[in-house]
Amino acid sequence: VTTQQWLVDMGFVEKVIAKLGKGYEDIHADVAQAMVDMMVAAPWGSPLMNRMVAEETSKLLFKTIMNQDNPKAFKYGMKVFNKLLRGLSVAQEEHPDSDEDEDKPRFTKPDPIGPLEQLPAPVQVFAVHLDQFCALLKAPMCKINILDQSLFNYEAFGFDRMVILEMVDVLLDLNYMAINKALLNSPLFNIALDMIFEFGHSNFCHRSTEIIFVKFLENSGQEAQLAFLQKTGIAQKLVEAEKDQTKDNNKPIPLFKPYLHRIVNSIGDIAERCTYLKAVLDEVEGWNDLLALVKEERKKLETASAGVKVEEEPAFFQPPSLLDPTDNETSDAYEEGRDDDDEDLGLEDDQDMDSANDADDYDADQAEILLTKQEIEASA
Repeated sequence: VTTQQWLVDMGFVEKVIAKLGKGYEDIHADVAQAMVDMMVAAPWGSPLMNRMVAEETSKLLFKTIMNQDNPKAFKYGMKVFNKLLRGLSVAQEEHPDSDEDEDKPRFTKPDPIGPLEQLPAPVQVFAVHLDQFCALLKAPMCKINILDQSLFNYEAFGFDRMVILEMVDVLLDLNYMAINKALLNSPLFNIALDMIFEFGHSNFCHRSTEIIFVKFLENSGQEAQLAFLQKTGIAQKLVEAEKDQTKDNNKPIPLFKPYLHRIVNSIGDIAERCTYLKAVLDEVEGWNDLLALVKEERKKLETASAGVKVEEEPAFFQPPSLLDPTDNETSDAYEEGRDDDDEDLGLEDDQDMDSANDADDYDADQAEILLTKQEIEASA
């Protein structure tokens, strides 16, 4: 019996998930990191990984983290589930690395246009809980209120909503037709569109929503694309939002405006390739005018960017070729301490992620998301 099989037999995975339960709040971050590390270390097809992707494991994880009496576990458990989904995405690639062991068990890639029943177990479990995720987008278990410099109190976007949108993003990367159809039939896209305006201070919300909208339209066929436009009414809402913003020139430009324009531009590009979409959009009053405005803005920005000249650094500001020995020691100590810190998931504080800065890659640097309250207020 291998070590991994022994761990499975003793119920190790279930015991670790149990530590995400109520009463273990102080170690939730460590538990989630341990599970992520297990998924990184265990190859696909191994006993431990087979247990991680089993239907019972995903059900137990969701039961543990969707408990109203245990709200702080949700964001940590979702980080584990999203990592599992990313593992599925990598494992089903048709061209594995050439240096991998040919005898290693492979992940059987399901039929992307097949029924839900033949998809990986974690994806099937998600489908069962889709309505609950939609409800949590509207009313998460953990809510944070922010008081800005104008003494205006508003609800923060929060980590709970962020990890749900992150999960949808990964699911769209998997591009299973059954899941895409389930997402389309649910209220999720409508809720996400409304959140852009509800959380006008959160560029994390705006960017994540833009990504999943564009990705869904890019991955879908004609029927799904047309249904998306009709069900969300996104073209009409984008036109109305632009009209509302131009009524009062004294108001500051909303933080979500650049993201709305990017959505308009992406939909316009897709419609150029799909004439049936263009025919529908042409019937929306004001759409072509808005698209022309956005295209002109982008053209001006591209022209301005091309004309910018980068000045060379003066020679007399060149850094020294050798560092002082004392600086070297300090630098090594700093780097060593930083390496230890990099292992953390970076989700220990329930601080908000709202900022006027864009975060193109949420997973690349979790530290950027952990803004202090003062930074949040300064950016509002």
